[in-house]
Amino acid sequence: MNNLIKPNELIYSQFEYAFSIMDKCTDDYIFILDFAEDCYNISESAVKRFPLPCSKFKNVTNVLKNIIHPDDYSMIEENLKEIVEGKTELHNFEYRWKNKDGDYVWISCRGQVVLDKNGKAAYLAGRISEIGSLKRADNITGLLTDIQLNKDYKSYISKNKNAKGYLMRIKIDNFGELNRRYGKSGGNNVLRIVARILENSIANNERPYRYENSNFVIFNYNGGGIDEAKKTYENIRYAVETETENIDYKFFFTISAGVIEFSSEKHNDIEDLYKKSEFAIYLASKKGANNIEIFDKTEYVNYIKRLKIQENLRIDVKNNFEDFELYYQPIIENETKKLVGAEALLRWKSKEYGNMPPVEFVPILEESGLIVPVGKWIFHTAIKQCKFWQEYIPNFKVNINISYVQLRTSDVLNDINKCIKETGLDPKYIVIEITESGHLDMNNALIKGFYEGNFRLAIDDFGTGYSNMRYLQYLNVNTIKIDRSFVERASKNPYDFKIVKHMIDMAHSINLEVCLEGIETEEELSIFEALNPTYIQGYYFGRPVSKDKFFEDNIKK
Repeated sequence: MNNLIKPNELIYSQFEYAFSIMDKCTDDYIFILDFAEDCYNISESAVKRFPLPCSKFKNVTNVLKNIIHPDDYSMIEENLKEIVEGKTELHNFEYRWKNKDGDYVWISCRGQVVLDKNGKAAYLAGRISEIGSLKRADNITGLLTDIQLNKDYKSYISKNKNAKGYLMRIKIDNFGELNRRYGKSGGNNVLRIVARILENSIANNERPYRYENSNFVIFNYNGGGIDEAKKTYENIRYAVETETENIDYKFFFTISAGVIEFSSEKHNDIEDLYKKSEFAIYLASKKGANNIEIFDKTEYVNYIKRLKIQENLRIDVKNNFEDFELYYQPIIENETKKLVGAEALLRWKSKEYGNMPPVEFVPILEESGLIVPVGKWIFHTAIKQCKFWQEYIPNFKVNINISYVQLRTSDVLNDINKCIKETGLDPKYIVIEITESGHLDMNNALIKGFYEGNFRLAIDDFGTGYSNMRYLQYLNVNTIKIDRSFVERASKNPYDFKIVKHMIDMAHSINLEVCLEGIETEEELSIFEALNPTYIQGYYFGRPVSKDKFFEDNIKK
């Protein structure tokens, strides 16, 4: 054999000299294990990192037993036994060594046996590297990372034609708060606690990994399904609750989980599993902390569609709002039945999805923040249109809806004032419609600005949420708009009719105008016009239409 030591050809002193030269050429730890002398020689840098007595020591078994992780020791002990018995000449393992801080770090240890003249193992020489530095292991928790999980998953799938199991993403719900309160060291302590809980709570056919930030992954590689995943999660959650009690709530935290099943037939891409488990845990967090969510394909398809819609909206905003349009619905004065204004309503025709109802795309505009630039475009377009139509109907008003996001995150008043200056329209012909939830986002300065600017305010969908008369007085509201749902019920039920009548009478008693929305039939008109609302709006007088059709159907005639 090439690694056979012949008499007098290699002495240990020469071996050590070569060792010292190699030690200066690498960041790895170089080692020699002398079986006959029970002596271990390792790089000086390893002594600084691990609780070794010195760089050259005897009684190797007992020393290393105190350093190697208890769960890994039997594996290493068996390998060394096989080397001594001549069954193998290679040592190639990844396992954990305890560092001087008492934390276990993952190492890759590769060594080659050197035989004596009798063909027996004389030395084991090789190198040790910390694979945590390569992100294959995490030195904070002692767990392997997703880099190693990728290898384990690929190996499992390739070796098992009928492979199946699940991937569970575990997330510490309030990890950011813990870091802010206790600092990085406190956050690291929580990570270690969770890692230990995972190791103690999982089944034999499962393995935990550190993923990223406050995320962990449990890999079930032996056919586990959703029921088993739920059971594992409940074990983990119970252990977390017990641990927080045991430490007197010094660190209080909860965990959520997202689970997806896999099989060799359906899932061969680990990145796809990561992505879908991320979505599952996103839903778990969205529905409240401290719970588990199973991946649902239908919900995921809808989620991806929303992302695509958001991207399409962003592109259209960037391209000068090319696929946006304002429709207008007539507002009629009840007493004269004459057209006095219109509500501007946003419409969007997606190149990919076609015409989309506002109930689908407006929430996405709000969630993404795109409602702010779109809102500015609405102000400019509607105010300019109102100014044009006043050439035909001098006191024509336009109602413009403002989102709570605009109120919270943009300078709405300044944006509207710019449009006023550009068009020369008198502010009293602009009616700002605010939803009931939206008025909670109005501060004193904004309320004062609308009032002093001579704008008119209307509360939309009055009675469906938070509004009461005290708010109306505080906001200096001019008009309340009673929602279609009240109108529909009141047309069929005497009790609901009395409620609507009471709302109108009460509004008039404090000099507020009332607009009844959703009048769709002549019968409904005859029922409610006797209640003396100030304005009426609904399909009976006209559906929302484009500016050109509104002009032809309402302005010119």
